[in-house]
Amino acid sequence: PDLTVGADVTIECDEEIPAEEFTVSDLNEVDVDVTEEITAGDCPQAMTIERTYTATDACGNSSQFVQIINLTDEEAPTFTIACPADVTLSADEDCNADTSVETNGTATFDDVADNCDADVEMTVTHEDATSSPCEGSTVITRTFTITGEDNCGNITTLTCDQTITVNDDTAPSITAPANATVECDGMGNEADLAAFLSGATATDNCSDVTIEHDFTALSDDCGATGSATGTFTATDACGNSSTAVQTITQQDTTAPTLNVAADVTIECDDEIPAPEYTSDDACGAVTVEVEESIIPGDCPQE
Repeated sequence: PDLTVGADVTIECDEEIPAEEFTVSDLNEVDVDVTEEITAGDCPQAMTIERTYTATDACGNSSQFVQIINLTDEEAPTFTIACPADVTLSADEDCNADTSVETNGTATFDDVADNCDADVEMTVTHEDATSSPCEGSTVITRTFTITGEDNCGNITTLTCDQTITVNDDTAPSITAPANATVECDGMGNEADLAAFLSGATATDNCSDVTIEHDFTALSDDCGATGSATGTFTATDACGNSSTAVQTITQQDTTAPTLNVAADVTIECDDEIPAPEYTSDDACGAVTVEVEESIIPGDCPQE
C-alpha cells in the first residue's frame, strides 16, 4: 500500500499531542495498525513518542512508517517578587543595631506558575552591600534573589533591593572643667587658662570626638583681672554634638607691696624730707596716697 503519515514534530509538554494522521491507497482494502512506544526524557515532563504506522492490504503486502513526537519542557516558571520595606534604625549605646533578616523581613514570592510542573522549587537568598557615610552610621543594600526552577531545570530569577539605614543619632557625653578661680599673676595666667580650656572631656558610643570652645578673651575688669564663660562643644564623626558651659575668673586679692623711708629726726630748721616710698603689685598699677598729720611737741618749734 501507498502510506503517508504525519511529519515528525517537537512540541511543549503542555501542548496537545497530535492525533494519528495518515493517508493510504491500494487496489485492495487496507488495514492500518498504529502502535506507540514512549521513551522517557531527561525530566518528568519530557518524553519521546515513537508512533509506528503499519498498512497491510488483503494480500498481505505491508508498508510501515514511524512518526516521532518529541515532548519538551523549555519554558521557565513565572512568579512575582515583593521586597520588605526599607528600614531606618538608630545605633544603640554600643553602636550596634539588629539588621537581621529575621527582624527586618525577607523577600516573598507569589503567583508561581509553570506550563508543565505543578511543583516548582523556590529558593530565597540575599547578599548585603555595605557603605558608611560616617563612622557609626551604616547603609546596607540587601539584594534578595528568588529562583524558581521546574523539574526540567528551567530557571527564572528575580531580584529586589531593601535598604537598611543605621544612623548614629546619639550625641557625645561631655564633661566641662570645673569653674575655676585663679589669683592674678600679672602675666595673663597663661598656664591656668590653658589648663581650663583643655580640661573638657567627652565620650561617644560610635566614634572619636572633637572638642572645641568659643573662648576668645577674659573680660576687662580692674587691673589685669577678668572672667570668661566658655562653651565647650563635643562633636562626633556623624555631626552629633553636645555642649557644656563653665566659667574661669581671674581675681586680685593680694595687696600691693609698699616700702617707705625710715623714720627720721631733724632740727626744726632742717628741710622736711619729701615723701619717699616704693610700691609694687603683680596685677596692675599702684596708686599711692600720702596723708600727713602734725602732732605738736613740747615747745612751739617742735
